[in-house]
Amino acid sequence: MQYTDYDDYKNHLNSEITRMTASIAETVNSRIFDRVIAAMHDSRQVLMVVAEQSASPIRDFQQQMIMFNRVIRILTSSSQDVSVLNSLEEDDLVIVCSVTGNFAIVINDDIRQVKAKKILITNNRTTLFANSYNGIVYLSSLENPSSKKINPRRNVYTVYGLSYFLDLLFHAYYMRYQN
Repeated sequence: MQYTDYDDYKNHLNSEITRMTASIAETVNSRIFDRVIAAMHDSRQVLMVVAEQSASPIRDFQQQMIMFNRVIRILTSSSQDVSVLNSLEEDDLVIVCSVTGNFAIVINDDIRQVKAKKILITNNRTTLFANSYNGIVYLSSLENPSSKKINPRRNVYTVYGLSYFLDLLFHAYYMRYQN
């Protein structure tokens, strides 16, 4: 309820989205994009892992990457067969997308066991993830919860942040590998 409890919600939302896009653009600099796209490009296969309710932007990104003859596999929280995680090798890449960190907390023990390179995209700055990932991309320096437990959160980052980030990531990939 707090997410939408504003008399002038339209202007509030507009302001929050503007703040969010500026923060993501400032926090996720070209060096970070370069590392992520190089890892994607150099990996034998890429698997993106996400909670089912957040999968839509990942599916859009998956379709865009086909332009580069790059098949991105998706594993969601509702997937029946998670054995794909155990089949990954060191030359593969897993990208976990969990803006709040809630989904990443739930799957942390499983991810820790994966042999592939692992990148987390989140806003949650808990130390819980430090030994589970090869790299962590924080979407913002303005939103930085740090919690080792599940916290229900809804804000512009959880609704729009991943879509915006993935659009920027695709553009960076496009600019680097368009030829």
